[in-house]
Amino acid sequence: MVVDILVLGLTMLFGLVGYLTGFWSQLVRLLALLGAYLLAGTVGGAFAGSLARGLEVPPLVGRMGAVGLAFLVLYLLLSTCGWAVLRSWRRRRRLRDGDASRRRGQVDRWAGLALGAAKVFVMLYLVLCVAVLAEKPLARSLGRQARVLRQSRLAALARRHNLLAGLHLPVVGNLEGLTRLASDPALQRKAARDPRVRRLLEHPQVRALAGDRALQAAARRNDISALLANPRLNRLLQDPEIRRLLQEIDLSDLH
Repeated sequence: MVVDILVLGLTMLFGLVGYLTGFWSQLVRLLALLGAYLLAGTVGGAFAGSLARGLEVPPLVGRMGAVGLAFLVLYLLLSTCGWAVLRSWRRRRRLRDGDASRRRGQVDRWAGLALGAAKVFVMLYLVLCVAVLAEKPLARSLGRQARVLRQSRLAALARRHNLLAGLHLPVVGNLEGLTRLASDPALQRKAARDPRVRRLLEHPQVRALAGDRALQAAARRNDISALLANPRLNRLLQDPEIRRLLQEIDLSDLH
């Protein structure tokens, strides 16, 4: 519940900030939020390998962390630029409109409260989505402190409805496609008929991975965190030949 209380408190705080700063200021920050979300995958992918090596975490977990970090940095940069533009526009509008501009202020404030609260809640929910994807490695690193995530109702919601589950990875498509392929017999049969998939499945390293019981159990549970932390899967995805074969496949195309 500590995580839930923290999220609620920050949402209320930034709702108050939204009331004080107004709707247009919050709209600029929302656009910065969307821009950061769209760019984070590309920017984060550029330093994901270095981050994984530096933190000594599995490469897939490192990519998730890099995307989360890139998102925060991009948001700060875009919102700062937007704030500068908005400040200049407001100054010109006050000089032009005079009293009419002040009368619109109250509506602007209440709309800013609603938008500010919604915006920060989405940001914190995205942070929780990253955290639950890396839950297994975090549990090993943090020990008993990791239980605050297990006790959180919002974290449980993020496990069921993870906004990053559709994140496109450069070699395996999206995470939803990966778990669906591992757990859906009908999809497996369809994939097996695809010549690109057949070339991959016939590779000796991939055939050896098929006997990994921990990986099979994680796939049956749709446990994305366990899939990301699986050492054999991470080693496999670092092999240049496997990466070349995977580049030819996008699991999201298999419907």
